Amino acid sequence: MTGSYLKPSTILSHWSPRDRLMQYEAEEKRKVTGFPTAKELRQAKEVAEARLKREEEEEEQMGLVRLKKLKRTLLRNLSDLA
Repeated sequence: MTGSYLKPSTILSHWSPRDRLMQYEAEEKRKVTGFPTAKELRQAKEVAEARLKREEEEEEQMGLVRLKKLKRTLLRNLSDLA
């Protein structure tokens, strides 16, 4: 993402990505019954990482606003008030 866009603020963006990853891994590990094998642990981690990446991409696409457009709109609104 370039500096010409504002990143939207969402509920998930207030949590550390590392904390979310750890939470998602724990959720995936709970789905495994019995003693988890190395393969199952690796798959749980991959699923958690994919979920985190997908959520971050959705957040980026949700509400990007161009800075130039935002400045123009704000200046227009301010001039209307005067």
